[in-house]
This record gives sequence, structure tokens and C-alpha cells, in this order.
Amino acid sequence: MSLLKTSNNITYNSYVPISKSLLYKDEYKNLSSGAKILYEYIVDRWNLSKQNNYCNKKSEVYAFF
Repeated sequence: MSLLKTSNNITYNSYVPISKSLLYKDEYKNLSSGAKILYEYIVDRWNLSKQNNYCNKKSEVYAFF
């Protein structure tokens, strides 16, 4: 079973990795698990947009959902 699936030259992870800092740092301990997962999902989408050069003239990256 492959963890990576490819389609149209784009690689999709079958999981969303969560930063250890979100799990262990005291400053994030009051965040819900859902908030941490949502944050990492947004970061994942932002990275995909960055890889595909979805940015404006100021190099601001657009994240598509």
C-alpha cells in the first residue's frame, strides 16, 4: 500500500503531518486538536500553492481550498 498517490504530476499525501511544536510547546497546549489539524491543513495547501507558483506580483502565495 502506497502512502503517496500521484495524479497529473501532483503528489498528494494521504495524511497531514503535525508539527511537534504544536504538540509539545506550552504556548499551544490550549489549542484544540481540531485547531491544530486545521492549521496544518492550511499550511499543507499553502505549500502546494507555493510549489505551483500561485502568487501575485508581490510574491504573496494564494492558498486554494
